[in-house]
Amino acid sequence: MEAGDGVIPRHGFYQPRVPVRADAEYRGYLWLKADGYTGRVTVALESDADAGEVYASADISNVAGDWRKHEFTLRPTRTDPLARLCVLFYGRGRVWVDQLSLMPADAAPGGVRREVFEKIKALRPAFVRWPGGNRMELSETETAEDLRRCLKLLRDVRANLELALNQGKIASFRLAEEEKRRTNPLRHLFR
Repeated sequence: MEAGDGVIPRHGFYQPRVPVRADAEYRGYLWLKADGYTGRVTVALESDADAGEVYASADISNVAGDWRKHEFTLRPTRTDPLARLCVLFYGRGRVWVDQLSLMPADAAPGGVRREVFEKIKALRPAFVRWPGGNRMELSETETAEDLRRCLKLLRDVRANLELALNQGKIASFRLAEEEKRRTNPLRHLFR
């Protein structure tokens, strides 16, 4: 994000359709990295329909240097099933944002929303695959090439582990055969 003077008074981005409850505590974090940025970053929950009525906000200061995790807490004043989570930049310079997260404080173990956890629990599934899989596009980018190299490395490691495991099994069988030759096999049956 390149922040500075402009026609739009509020620079930032938002995630729409975030359901929030009045007076409930929401804990969040985001990772920030800055280059020559002076100012603050504000995280807010606000109305997506009523000209941006702010339900809760938290300011993050000391945004400078390499990647740092910044934690915040929000407690909205109103219930809104279609609120939006905003990250706003009140300053000048360049800021990178990564891994923004916001969860209700009463989330179930593992960071799952309580109501989702209860609905899944009521179904009594034999197993749960969470989050259910991901779809990734492999294009000609460096990231995709890094992923390909990583997957090849994992395949090689797995092959080496299987080889070592098989060699261990063979050694165990040979040891058992040698033990059988040294002792009477019937003695083990009648102890």
